[in-house]
Amino acid sequence: IKVKLPNATDLRAGNHCVSFSFEGANINLYPTSQWQKPDTQYETIVSHPGWYEAATAPQEVEFVRSQSEAVKSIIRIAQTWNHASTTPVPDYLIELVAIYACSPKTAGAAFEPLSALTRFFEVAASIDTQRIFWERFYKISNVPSAVFTEQPLVLDPANPLNNLAHN
Repeated sequence: IKVKLPNATDLRAGNHCVSFSFEGANINLYPTSQWQKPDTQYETIVSHPGWYEAATAPQEVEFVRSQSEAVKSIIRIAQTWNHASTTPVPDYLIELVAIYACSPKTAGAAFEPLSALTRFFEVAASIDTQRIFWERFYKISNVPSAVFTEQPLVLDPANPLNNLAHN
């Protein structure tokens, strides 16, 4: 960094990033990669906990973006409710709970908005007993047993180490 940005100041290495200041901006650099094979990505994430969390952001965005407009409507209502709460939780957790409440395995074959919203509130009310996970970007076998046995479990569909219900 000092070679490419000689004016950088406050250079320091943290637990999972390198931080510095440059021209008045505070910058945190997190390692990431463009893996050729998804299996390699998750093996790397599991073998280097915390270091590659930023690398899963594109998959997280794609997972939510790929949902139907009807599901996105439930997400927006759920987020509005969450933001009005006295103890709001992270938006991504709310998004995943809403997606789960709208999923065919939870909702049945037909999507009905009022029923989906009711299921969202039921799942949110019983979050302490939930076990929510997907196998879109990795197999459950990639999840370390220490993470998979946590209770409650709302597993990030893009990061097999990230139980959002424990954060």
